[in-house]
Amino acid sequence: MRYVIFRWTPTIRGEERTARALAASLGEGWRTLIDWRGVLFLVREDELDVVELPHGRGAVLGEIYSGSEADASIEEDSERSVASFAQQRWGSYIAVVIDRGHDVVRVLRSPDGAYPCFVTERDRVHIVFSEARDLVAMTPDVEPDLAFLAAFLTYPRVVLRRTALSGVEEVAPGEALVFTRTSSRIEPYWTPCSRTLVAGFEEGVRALRVSAETVASVVSQQDGQILHRLSGGFDSTAVLGLLTRTSAVERITCINEYWSDAPEGDERDIARLVAGQHGVRLIELGMDPSRVHYERTLSAPFGVKPTLSVLSFADAETQAAYAGVGASVLTSGRGGDHIFHRSRTAMIAADAVRDGRSDLMSIAVDAARLTRRSVWGVFQAMIAQGVLRMPIPQQPRSAAASLLQPTFANPDLADHPWIAGARTSPPARAMRIGHLRDALSYHDISASMGRMRAWPLLLSQPIVDACLRIAPYTMTHGGMDRSLARAAFADLIPPMVHARTQKGETTRYFAAVLASNRDWIADALVCGELANSGLVEPGKLESLARTDWRQDGLAADGLYSLIAVEVWLRALKACKRASAAQCESAAA
Repeated sequence: MRYVIFRWTPTIRGEERTARALAASLGEGWRTLIDWRGVLFLVREDELDVVELPHGRGAVLGEIYSGSEADASIEEDSERSVASFAQQRWGSYIAVVIDRGHDVVRVLRSPDGAYPCFVTERDRVHIVFSEARDLVAMTPDVEPDLAFLAAFLTYPRVVLRRTALSGVEEVAPGEALVFTRTSSRIEPYWTPCSRTLVAGFEEGVRALRVSAETVASVVSQQDGQILHRLSGGFDSTAVLGLLTRTSAVERITCINEYWSDAPEGDERDIARLVAGQHGVRLIELGMDPSRVHYERTLSAPFGVKPTLSVLSFADAETQAAYAGVGASVLTSGRGGDHIFHRSRTAMIAADAVRDGRSDLMSIAVDAARLTRRSVWGVFQAMIAQGVLRMPIPQQPRSAAASLLQPTFANPDLADHPWIAGARTSPPARAMRIGHLRDALSYHDISASMGRMRAWPLLLSQPIVDACLRIAPYTMTHGGMDRSLARAAFADLIPPMVHARTQKGETTRYFAAVLASNRDWIADALVCGELANSGLVEPGKLESLARTDWRQDGLAADGLYSLIAVEVWLRALKACKRASAAQCESAAA
């Protein structure tokens, strides 16, 4: 999805000239959806997933559903329409709703965060956009935001208000940009914080199953084939079961990745069992570290911020295997860890204290069984986080953080509206909100997506909303990992999968990938953009790159994040160079 929206003061001619000049610098291949009183809304000519609202009141990129039926209808009051989109309906979309009577424009990002939405300002003209290359085409002088890059190196899954492009902010899922004639603001219409809890276990089971079936039925309505990533774990197995209930099995192909040299990560036996039970085709895709070449990441799409998913572009054969299926939708079990509360933490029982539960002893015993610690240890957490309300432990810092210059050594990792709301939530629910923020990275562009629409079902709004209303101690009732989710999908899960509590191990595979790319990694980091950015200490970076980092104990995410930032900085430089050359050519 590729779009650009300009908003300027309707009565100021200079701002309008600026907006139209910026739009012209985008080049050819764009069509105008809206051009009215200080609003110019452009999409690519090949963008087909557009619903224009009646009477010139806006447009929706993507889909909005009421239950399992498409529904982009609007009310007379534009604010109520936006609230209805975010709270009573669901989907993956960017909605632009215009109140023509009061010159108010609202740009809403769907609560699932599937499609990006960024905003910046140039000469008093607001620019809302989806792709970094378009911003650079309009503003080739844009610079990197080193503070964001420091946060990324510290915690690679971080999502903040700021981005890696200076002056560019990210609109959080469920938020709307509101532009009046003379001002702008951000309003939250959906947030994962402050939910009314359902009564108990059985009600939660029903709510989760109903919401999951609704989402699966909508996915099944999509045109074309479905490619499903089947790891053999609980989440991907449950999603496959849901899909086969609503789609013809001939439409579904499963794919399982394995490396024969690491049997601890080879889950083909389970994948075969699950695929056979549902009668769907299974592709067993052998992985090989020697065919992964990190220099290929330099041709990956350029985004507003670095992502770890850029590393997927290093394996061209795997990318071709996914594309060769010819599917239009890519599904997976991603997100289950985040919403089903897989975390084994005693703070689950602290939530029960904060909620004023009368069955605290039973919940404490469940938490002790789940975390494999004594009940007395659980009581400590109940007192510390439940009674005394002590802060929860911070996320672990990546090993790459040790390379940062002192100026950037303590980046702000909490500059996000969801995290601000989580501060007033009970501790385990605050952790779940943090996990949801982390899960937004599953919408990042990866090589496996190709032309397919990636749809992590378990992160769809109806399922997330259902899970947010279920307390973590209800999710783990009986002291079992994901006990409520296991009950909700029991009829879809073979006993072998139902009994699993561990995941396949991939550490040795990724270590082998790093080893096979050792020379490129060293050269890229020592001689690259990151070393000259002023963000890290060059001596420490070179020492890391020139030594045997495997023996040094550098965590994988630290090395991966360094590579991702280096690739991103090079892509920004190349994009700026190309944009500047285009501007010079146009001026000649």
